[in-house]
Amino acid sequence: MKTISLSILFLTVAFSSLSAQIVGNAGVSMPIDSTQKAAVNQIEQPKEHDEIPYSSINFGIGFGYGFKAGHDFGVNIRAGYSTGGRLYLGGVFNYHFGRSLSQNFDSLFVSLETYGYSVAGEVGYDFVVEKKALLRPSIAVGLITFKEVGQISEPKNQKELYKKDESTSHLLVSPGMLLQFPITKDIFWGAELRYNVVTGDGDFNALGLLTNFLFRF
Repeated sequence: MKTISLSILFLTVAFSSLSAQIVGNAGVSMPIDSTQKAAVNQIEQPKEHDEIPYSSINFGIGFGYGFKAGHDFGVNIRAGYSTGGRLYLGGVFNYHFGRSLSQNFDSLFVSLETYGYSVAGEVGYDFVVEKKALLRPSIAVGLITFKEVGQISEPKNQKELYKKDESTSHLLVSPGMLLQFPITKDIFWGAELRYNVVTGDGDFNALGLLTNFLFRF
């Protein structure tokens, strides 16, 4: 009887130890060093700017078209700085080739050319689109100048009857929207829609469509 009791006691203790070992192994994780922990954290918590074509200093050149006389086809140069908080500060220069008209009337030759240029400071804010592109609403404020050059002459007599060379400057307020796509790590292509509000006499307000190639440093 004593032998049976000891056997039962031994089996009970052995079963309890085995159960505790199984439960302990299921709830205990293997220790990892600091390098492994950093790798795990990087996988679980990717940085905000990973795979985002975002830069601090950028420079761009482009061209576009404004749907109004004096704007028409043009080119632009822009440079700016994007802060870590997504705020964009920059400047842009636009040159509008405008349009020219010429006509012969019997012995008279009449010509008229209009073109313009503008310089403006720009403030915008960058939004990330699927970590592959940037959408930037912005507003530019500056000055725009329009020039009109015209003449009336008699070519046969080599006589100039009338000549005009005038320029007028106006306040420019230009809200816009720019969408940038990466071509390489540091080169981007952008499509931009702007509306130029021009103060002063005359109807110079114009919608513009532009395309840009931008480089980051």
